[in-house]
Amino acid sequence: MDIKALHDMTKNLKVLCVEDEESARQANQKLFSYFFDEVSCAKDGEEAWRLWQRKEYDLLITDLTMPKMDGVELIKRIKEKDPYAHVIVLTAHNDKEGLIDSINLHVDGFLLKPLDLQNFSHLLAKVAYEIDIKKRLESYQQKLQELQKEYNQISSDFLQEEIALAQFEAFVLQHKKRFVALLLVINNLADLVDYFGVEVYEKILYKLKEILKRQSSFDFFQLRSNEFVFLAPLESEEELKSFGQNMGSLCVEIDDALFRIRFSQGWVEGEGEQLLKDIEKVLLYISQSGEIIVSSPQKNEDFTLLRKVSRLIKTKSIDYALQPIVDKNFEPIGYEALCRINLVNIGCQKVVEIAKIAGILHKVTMETLSKAFEKEKNLFINVSKEELSCEEFCRYIDTFPPIVLEFSPLLLLDREAKAKLAHFKRKGHKLCFANIGKDPYSVLDLVDDSFTPDFIKFDLHIVKNALTVALYHQLLLYYSAFVKTLGIKTIALGVENKELFEMLRSSDIDYFQGYYIGGPR
Repeated sequence: MDIKALHDMTKNLKVLCVEDEESARQANQKLFSYFFDEVSCAKDGEEAWRLWQRKEYDLLITDLTMPKMDGVELIKRIKEKDPYAHVIVLTAHNDKEGLIDSINLHVDGFLLKPLDLQNFSHLLAKVAYEIDIKKRLESYQQKLQELQKEYNQISSDFLQEEIALAQFEAFVLQHKKRFVALLLVINNLADLVDYFGVEVYEKILYKLKEILKRQSSFDFFQLRSNEFVFLAPLESEEELKSFGQNMGSLCVEIDDALFRIRFSQGWVEGEGEQLLKDIEKVLLYISQSGEIIVSSPQKNEDFTLLRKVSRLIKTKSIDYALQPIVDKNFEPIGYEALCRINLVNIGCQKVVEIAKIAGILHKVTMETLSKAFEKEKNLFINVSKEELSCEEFCRYIDTFPPIVLEFSPLLLLDREAKAKLAHFKRKGHKLCFANIGKDPYSVLDLVDDSFTPDFIKFDLHIVKNALTVALYHQLLLYYSAFVKTLGIKTIALGVENKELFEMLRSSDIDYFQGYYIGGPR
């Protein structure tokens, strides 16, 4: 085996080298550093033993004759701690007794001093191969244990679900009457599991089940982990429907962290076997039309962050910043309200991402808006599908004084979101299409009398590069001329210098926002 191939095999191994003679120790360290990325050296057995106890090493290369603690005693102690520890012994011709003791301790091999590179390479290749096999075996064993644990958990969960289904079926069949069934399915299940882990999700399910039991006097069943059923006799149908109207989502608190659980609903009426079949059909339909799964490996870190954000929400400690939007004379016409989170080394973007997954972004937005309104009344605030899907947020905006709601025009593809935005416009709020030039949308939405926005805001990237990219400048000119005929005002986001400001002002843009105008404060 050539030296480069050997280095590729050994470079990730952690090695402890023990040699009492300083010159030999330095020479060994220089040689070993070529083969191993991490080499520790000790001058005697006692120092080596202390190092071995503090850190996990893959290989020990040791002399036999040393002061304080010789090599044989060191190997004995290490083998008592780990019988499968890998050891190479460096020995002199006249150390026969130590050699015999080492053989009895089942070391991996011997090298005579001074070291011969060819002999060392051959022995090292053999030992590195055995270490690699050992590590792979340990990895396989660990994976097997994890799979077995997962299988046991799945088997237990499956058995519990089968029992729950059997109890539900028995209840329906024993009561020979027609029922109205309200079906609730958690539709952010995948997000919660992927971001915060199974352990947190199980706590959510337990808490959720207790809350749902207390919410009504109807017969309640949990079928599979994320499926719940409320049964009511036919004469109580209106009461159950009234109850269902308030069950779009629920907030639960787990270990000081807030989660909003979103439900999909289904309604079934019937009795006996037919009712059971119809319920299964509806549950299957709901599960097949669920949301896209988003995954993330940062379970523990994200849950810790969510607890911090939840604490800020509960203590009303979410901060805000205001960025001015001005006219051509630098007179403010409004301020964009932005959330500010006072957490070390945590950006607002990360906080928004976690709050979205946990379903509490609306609480962050509401707190930001509430505090910002105490300072300024002419506010712009960005809203997304997450906020608009929350009834609590919609009721809050319904009662809020008029503001400007900014949103991506992609939201208009969602009929429910579009209907809510149209409702807010009728209530006196103004609308602003954001990201113009970036997010695709139908220009027909601009001329829809029931939904014409009051403002459009050009995308940051388009505005910042309008000086150097002719196409972007033409895009700004075209839109400005077109929307003026509709009475829509234009806003340029990303104005960072005077030259850009002057160019945009001459392009007949109405309003301006960016660091040249003023940063968030």
